[in-house]
Amino acid sequence: MRKTAMVASALAVLGTVVFASPAHAEECGGGPDGLMWCGNATTPVWAQAAFDIDDRPVPIVDTLYASPRSWFSCYRQGQWHSGNNNIWYQTRGDVNGRTGYVPASAVNSRVDPGPGLKHC
Repeated sequence: MRKTAMVASALAVLGTVVFASPAHAEECGGGPDGLMWCGNATTPVWAQAAFDIDDRPVPIVDTLYASPRSWFSCYRQGQWHSGNNNIWYQTRGDVNGRTGYVPASAVNSRVDPGPGLKHC
């Protein structure tokens, strides 16, 4: 019984890993419109390329919902984030349509900044 429970637990963990990895394997691509198209996690859209400036929070202007294909118009360097870099992508949120920035850690890009994407 104990061995069966251990095997079931191992398979559950293994199944989670197998199903989690394809989302990050999708390539980002550029189009003739000059935009970078990538998958992303649900994330706030900040007014600036930072979470806070001088210990004051930067306003969140919108939310970008998880998607296999969102567009990003340009990038800029800003505050360091969990992606171990300071690249932020400009996009438009899904709730109010407001433009702002999301950290590269929320975008399924292999390289930051995305190749061919213009600097803001």
